[in-house]
Amino acid sequence: AACLRRIWCAYEIWISLDPTQGARSEYKYDIYTAVGRRDAVGLTDGFAAVDVNWRGDCDSAKKLVREGGFPIALATQALSTAVQTAQATRQADRRKILNEIAGAANLDAPPPLSHSRYEVVNRLLRGRFAAGALALASATDDLRQRLGEALRESGLKNLQLFIAQEHFSLMLRSLPTESLSQLDLNFMHQQIGDEGL
Repeated sequence: AACLRRIWCAYEIWISLDPTQGARSEYKYDIYTAVGRRDAVGLTDGFAAVDVNWRGDCDSAKKLVREGGFPIALATQALSTAVQTAQATRQADRRKILNEIAGAANLDAPPPLSHSRYEVVNRLLRGRFAAGALALASATDDLRQRLGEALRESGLKNLQLFIAQEHFSLMLRSLPTESLSQLDLNFMHQQIGDEGL
């Protein structure tokens, strides 16, 4: 979640994911982190190349195992993302980015300490991260509830979710229904009948 504490990273993610900023629905958000000295683990928006099985099919079980090692602590930290407190090496960059987000005419002016558009960006960043982390097997029920709340408040328009049957009702309660226009659900090879739905 360190990337979300850096103003340039947060800004680039916002520009890439927010349709009001020119983002397109085919843009994806993947986040990777180092685990130990040599391994990396990531949450991907959809399948990664390593999730494809020998037949060339996307394999949800492979995705679930691959993402299962993502550090829960990072998922928790991402829920407190606040673009207005994000840092930059150059203060001039931070000032201009915050003013850009706030829609200020003068990008060189001191940025507002708080702004409604900061919260729009914060909700988008938290929700995008939550969408990837919701299926983490090691997440506690409390964290899943917090991830669900972040997703519901995100304002995301396009979602691809991988969900286990036991978390289906949480996922339904977590959808950003006021903004959502495209939803792709993957139940990870589970048979869910009418009763399950």
